[in-house]
Amino acid sequence: MKEAVCLECGHVFPWTKKYWNMVTPKGGRSHKICRNCINRHRREKNSSLENKVANLVSVHRYQCKKKDLPFDLDKKWLLEKIKNTTKCECCGKPIYININGNSDKKWQLDKVEPSKGYIKSNIAIICRRCNRIKSSATINDILMITKYVLQFRGVIGDSAEPGTR
Repeated sequence: MKEAVCLECGHVFPWTKKYWNMVTPKGGRSHKICRNCINRHRREKNSSLENKVANLVSVHRYQCKKKDLPFDLDKKWLLEKIKNTTKCECCGKPIYININGNSDKKWQLDKVEPSKGYIKSNIAIICRRCNRIKSSATINDILMITKYVLQFRGVIGDSAEPGTR
């Protein structure tokens, strides 16, 4: 079987579609770069904060247009807001900008009042945990859970019935 050397990492792979992508720069010749190197380049490109913010702005602009909601965010403003936020605006715990995966310490963009759309005065940078808790709960749900926890810990008496709204 024919083999080729990756121009990026120098590894030798069999010449099959499983291992290779032909990359053609604009106006240039095609280069032999293995799929591992291509995937590494994609991960690096997608992991930069600037690219994440650009993607967020694009996605949320589309969602607001589709749902006929206001939108006035721009990449520069959002990038500065994210860089200047060190604590969750909801719970006050530290959040981290360059964290990947599903960590509760990861930042997320939150619409404080969902019906107002993505406008600068309605945006908060909060941790993933707070956003998950807040996402589907109504104010009554949050109050009910708060009462339950306070009763369980003995902070308030049993006169407020848990589970009632």
